[in-house]
Amino acid sequence: MALTEAQLLTVAKIVAVTVVDIEDQIEWLGAGYATSAWQTAVEAEITRWTTAGVDFVAIEPKEKNFGAKIDPTHAKNDIRRNLATLFQRPDWALTGGGAVRTIRG
Repeated sequence: MALTEAQLLTVAKIVAVTVVDIEDQIEWLGAGYATSAWQTAVEAEITRWTTAGVDFVAIEPKEKNFGAKIDPTHAKNDIRRNLATLFQRPDWALTGGGAVRTIRG
């Protein structure tokens, strides 16, 4: 199965890698892994990203909202993690706002 150019661009934007990296990863995964079920799962994450855009606004806790803080970062990171898992590249989940801590010893 093949993702459209628009889908490739969207995935590239979400996980902050180039389209070439995504195409290379799809080629490396091969047809046995990149099936129609896999494509459907990727498309579902793209849909979550595009339709959840309104949820990407942080709302600070106030009396009017009963002290609830709505933080879009969790949804964004969940989508990044899911896509990174689908592409078998856990390192992609760390890009685009994720923090990496180096421990020297």
